[in-house]
Amino acid sequence: MKLVVETNPLTCPFCHQANYCSNNENRACWCFNTKVPQELIELLPNSVINKSCICSKCVDNFRESPSLFKSTYSPQ
Repeated sequence: MKLVVETNPLTCPFCHQANYCSNNENRACWCFNTKVPQELIELLPNSVINKSCICSKCVDNFRESPSLFKSTYSPQ
């Protein structure tokens, strides 16, 4: 699966699904209370960091199996 380089603040840059970010609605996002692994953030291109939230499903999938996640979403 291809990693999205273009920014859409409403979708996850990994899976392209809704990220349910509330920050765009001027309220705290769900991710403010969740520790997103730094190693996961480092997989993102600089162009999307702090511009598009990673969804909770991708955060959970990365925690369960970083190697599988990386093989699925590594840039090609």
